[in-house]
Amino acid sequence: MLVGPGAITSVMLFTTYYGIPEVIISILIASLITYLIIRFSFAIIRLMGSNMLRFIGRFMSLIIMAWAVSLIIEGAKDALLV
Repeated sequence: MLVGPGAITSVMLFTTYYGIPEVIISILIASLITYLIIRFSFAIIRLMGSNMLRFIGRFMSLIIMAWAVSLIIEGAKDALLV
């Protein structure tokens, strides 16, 4: 459930810019980091505490919202210029 259409498209795109070995190595590194985070998630939660996790969740939501607003503004600019 960690790989979707966006990840598959990114891999296909990155293989055109970089070599296949570099893309495979980056996939393995990302998979290892993801595995370690999921494997030790309970320890990470205990270490960070609920307030810090709440802060990180809200901060990431703010980043995603800002990105969405910038995409909407760029799309509106492009639509009005056409």
